[in-house]
Amino acid sequence: MLVLLPVFLLLGLFLPGFFVARCLRQSLWGASAYVISLPILFHCVFWLGIAGVPIKLWTVLPLLIAVSGAAAWVQRKFVLPAQKTPATPWTW
Repeated sequence: MLVLLPVFLLLGLFLPGFFVARCLRQSLWGASAYVISLPILFHCVFWLGIAGVPIKLWTVLPLLIAVSGAAAWVQRKFVLPAQKTPATPWTW
């Protein structure tokens, strides 16, 4: 289980917010992904606790995977096209 810790850290603290940050076109998407993922992880744990489900890796992990999948789907489906800046003319 200790060998999988980096994978689970990436999944819990980075991946859910990564797709949301990319969808919102954040310039620092790495830092934004971490900040966005924290409330997602909190709400997953909070609502599992409210529902009376034991807080374990195998109960939180499916929620994080579902949120990451939904965010990835939204990012691919509804992403805004990149803004094209007009080329500056050559001036001498």
